[in-house]
Amino acid sequence: MKVFRRRWVLCSMFSPRVTKCLMMLSLFLCLFSYGQYHSNKQTSLIQLRVKPTCANGDTKELSCDVIKKNFTTKQNKVKPTKKENKKKLEKAPNLDSVHILPNTVPMQVQDFKSIKSEKLPKKTTTFAKKVLILSYFKSGSLELGDILGNHPDIFYFNEPLYPFDSTAQKDGEEPISRRYISEATEYLTDLFECKIVDSKLGYSEDMVKKIAKKAYTLCQQQQHSNVSECVQQLCLSKPVILSKTIRVYIQDVHSFLMKNRGSARVIILQQDPRVNLHLRNRKSHPGWTTGSDMFFQGRSLCARMLHDAQNAKRLEGSGHKDFYRIVLYEHFLKNPENILRGILSYIGMNSDLEDVKMLLRSANVYKHIRKVNLNKWEWIPDDEAGLNIDKACSFFYRYSLYNPMVQRAGLVQRYNLCQYCD
Repeated sequence: MKVFRRRWVLCSMFSPRVTKCLMMLSLFLCLFSYGQYHSNKQTSLIQLRVKPTCANGDTKELSCDVIKKNFTTKQNKVKPTKKENKKKLEKAPNLDSVHILPNTVPMQVQDFKSIKSEKLPKKTTTFAKKVLILSYFKSGSLELGDILGNHPDIFYFNEPLYPFDSTAQKDGEEPISRRYISEATEYLTDLFECKIVDSKLGYSEDMVKKIAKKAYTLCQQQQHSNVSECVQQLCLSKPVILSKTIRVYIQDVHSFLMKNRGSARVIILQQDPRVNLHLRNRKSHPGWTTGSDMFFQGRSLCARMLHDAQNAKRLEGSGHKDFYRIVLYEHFLKNPENILRGILSYIGMNSDLEDVKMLLRSANVYKHIRKVNLNKWEWIPDDEAGLNIDKACSFFYRYSLYNPMVQRAGLVQRYNLCQYCD
């Protein structure tokens, strides 16, 4: 009976429940010992990194160079910052670096009234002698040129490069052919020096009447025998010479800028490409062109506008400091007093607010502004055509103050298409 009891006790000790408990206890002890081993190992490594003894000069310890190399952990490697750099490269450049009038939020007319007359800068005698308005077809450049041409101190040439336009049917929709561009720019520099009679081109009275209409009518009223000589004398008497053209790239006038470094100014006038193309097709084609035609027209126009803006910035970096401004026609329609006064001060002619208003009234600008509703953008009648232009001009929008139209739930939203315009 004693032997049987011993065997039963031994068998009961190795029952399934007891063996499971023993196995769990042994596994817990193994994990506990493994954790203590690794924690002691990490503390020893941290002590080696945090407390180097290279300042004592002991040869047995690690040198400072070796410690610095070993002390750099994987967390200090700049893997996530590479992704951030890639994102920064894809973003559009800061708009403050591009000279847009106004650079930020446009100033209201009430802000001018709040400024005391004593603090307004007085009229100076330092003028920017030569000013070129570089614009595009149906971008409002004719109105802006006529307004500035009514200033008593400005002599104005309107589209002097039209004789070099080989595509008379398009009438300035595309730049001048590269075959005639060197001769055209040379002729433009002669005009800025008031060489009308002595020009190589040889102007007829009809050409003088077309490019300098105001001066031609004035000389005709005075009954001069030679109208071209009279126009030339009037040009020489004015301190500022202004010309407007839609037929060149900004890189074409590089020789003009080199010859007149410091005295030449360029104003790049832009308009929303959707409105621009609508006005262009309304004149040349009956109705509104849709589909792929608008895509290709928009790509051509936006590529040209982007090309001029980027090349102007590149020319400024090559030594032509502060030679250009980018003006949006929508900003001019919203606040003409502020924009026109900013342009005049930029070319060196500080005018009072009342003088600016007189210039605007002489060109019937206020009457034109009443017809335009910028908030509803009624000049864009077709949503499909506008969306096709947005596809072609998506890259240009990133480098400008224009925004694409948003299509949600089958409806096209037309608000906020231009920054600081609503």
